[in-house]
Amino acid sequence: MSYLKRIGLPLQKFILPFIAPMAVLLTAVSLQLWQPYPIEFTRNLVFDQYNRWLPRHEQDSPVVFVDIDEASLARLGQFPWPRSVFADLVDNMTGYGSAAIAFDILYTEADRTAPAEILPVWENLRLSENASEWQALRAAITAQITSPDDALARAIADAPVIMATMMSDEAARLAAPKAGIAVRAQGSSDTDGLDPMRNVPASSFAISNRDVLNDNALGLGSINARIDDDGIIRRASLLFRAGEHIYPSLALESLRVAQGAGSIVLRASDVRGEGSYSAGFGLSRLKVGRLIAPIEPDGSMRLYFAESADIQTVSAYEILQPDFDMTRLAGKIAFIGTSAAGLKDIRATPLNPATPVSVLDSLMGDIDLILVMSVNPGFGGQSFIESQLEKIKTLRAMIDASGRDIELEVDGGVNRDTAARVIEAGASMLVAGTATFQGGPDKYAENISALREAAVR
Repeated sequence: MSYLKRIGLPLQKFILPFIAPMAVLLTAVSLQLWQPYPIEFTRNLVFDQYNRWLPRHEQDSPVVFVDIDEASLARLGQFPWPRSVFADLVDNMTGYGSAAIAFDILYTEADRTAPAEILPVWENLRLSENASEWQALRAAITAQITSPDDALARAIADAPVIMATMMSDEAARLAAPKAGIAVRAQGSSDTDGLDPMRNVPASSFAISNRDVLNDNALGLGSINARIDDDGIIRRASLLFRAGEHIYPSLALESLRVAQGAGSIVLRASDVRGEGSYSAGFGLSRLKVGRLIAPIEPDGSMRLYFAESADIQTVSAYEILQPDFDMTRLAGKIAFIGTSAAGLKDIRATPLNPATPVSVLDSLMGDIDLILVMSVNPGFGGQSFIESQLEKIKTLRAMIDASGRDIELEVDGGVNRDTAARVIEAGASMLVAGTATFQGGPDKYAENISALREAAVR
C-alpha cells in the first residue's frame, strides 16, 4: 500500500495538473475539426460584429462599380439596352484608361434589336403585300445595319474585358476558360494521390455568353455567389470546377487581366502546415500577377466588407456624357452591374434568403403574391432559417402599407414547430413538403391536420 502511495504522489504532482488543460485542448481541437453548427454559428456572429465595428475604409479604391441604376434607365431607356449601348460604354471606358472592365451580366441570347431578330417581326407587320419590295428592303437593311452583338464584340476585342459565366448543372455546354491555372503541390507522403482541387465547388456545365462575345474577351470569370446557411454572404469562392476546366471568379479574373498576367498560380499543401484550422491536404495560397493571398482549402476567402459610403460608384449613363471626368475610371478595375430594383428581381423571382426586400419597393403595386424562401433552394428537409422571420415581418408591414390584398407565402423548413411563428410574423400561405410527406401515405392526413392546428395556435 505504501508503494502505491509512493507511485501515486508523483502522478498527482506532475501528471494530473496537465489532464484538465489537455482535455480542454483536445475538446477544442475536436470541435474545430468537426465544425458543429453551434461553433459555426458563433464564429459567424463574431465575424459579423467585427465587420460592423470596424468596416474597411479606402480613400482611393482600385475598384469602381458602373451601375445600371434607376437614373441610367430613366436616361437611356428600359432594359435590356441594345448591345450597341454597351459597345459605346466599353469604348469610352477603354479610352478613359480602365485597367479592366468586368461584366456582371450574362448575354446568353442574341440581341433582340439585331436585324436577324427584328426583321421577322417586321415582316408580319408590313403594310404592303408586294413581296419583292419587302425583299429589297430586307436586303438593304441587312447590308447597312450591323448586329449589336458584333458591335459589342468589336469593342471587346480592343479592350481589357472580362465576361461572366455561371456554374450550373442546368446548362448544356462549357465555354473554354481564358486563364491558365498552375497548381504547385507540396505535401507529405500520406497526401500523395489526393486531388488538391477536390474541395473546390464543382458543376457539370456553365451558363455562358454568346460565342462572338466570349471569343473576343480577355477573361472569363464565374459570378456564382457563396451563401451561408443563414442566407448571408461572408465568403467569396475564387475558383470553380466545371467539367475538366477550372474557372476563376469574376473578381479574381479581373485582377489577372488588370495586371496583364497570363495565369493564376495555386499552392496546395498539407493545410496543417499552413497554420490553418482546417485539417487535410488542399489549397492554401494563390498568386495572380504581383498579388499573393492565402485562401481556404476549397478556394474561398473571407470577405472584409467596406462601408457603403466608401464604395466608388458611377452611374452608367454618366460615362456616355461628353463632360465625364475620366479620372473616375483611369487605372481602375470597373465592374458593370445593376442596382435597379426591377432588374435585380430578374435574378431571383422568389425572395431567396439572400434577396433583400428592397427589390420589391417599386413593384408593390403590380404583384399579387410574394414567395419567401426560408431555406436556400436545392433540396428538401432543410432547417428553417430563423433570420427570415424578420424579413416576413417587414414584408407584412409593406403589404399592409400598400393597402393591396397581396398573399405572403413562405416555403422551406415549415413544420409543426415553425408554422405558428411564420403565421404570427405575417405569412398568409404556407408550403410544407417534408412535414407533409414524412411517414408515408398513411400519415399524410395526420401531418396536414397537425400543421393546420399548429398554424392557428
